[in-house]
Amino acid sequence: FGPTGSPALEFFSKNGHACPAFTNPAEFFLDLINTDFHRQNQKVVDELAVAFTNTLKTSLPRPESNNPRSTPGAKAPGI
Repeated sequence: FGPTGSPALEFFSKNGHACPAFTNPAEFFLDLINTDFHRQNQKVVDELAVAFTNTLKTSLPRPESNNPRSTPGAKAPGI
């Protein structure tokens, strides 16, 4: 699902879909990504999916940074 509240508002805003003032963010997000009634929203959904994937790529630890042997003072599991 990912982060909620401010991180979600920030993500959508950075990607060109700022939630209008006095609007329930959950309703705004659902209306934006709902393709059942608005087929043209599929392009928006696809763009947001790519943006979210790119966000994950930069925020997740790299495999080498998750290696206890490369982190000073860290111990491998079971040691």
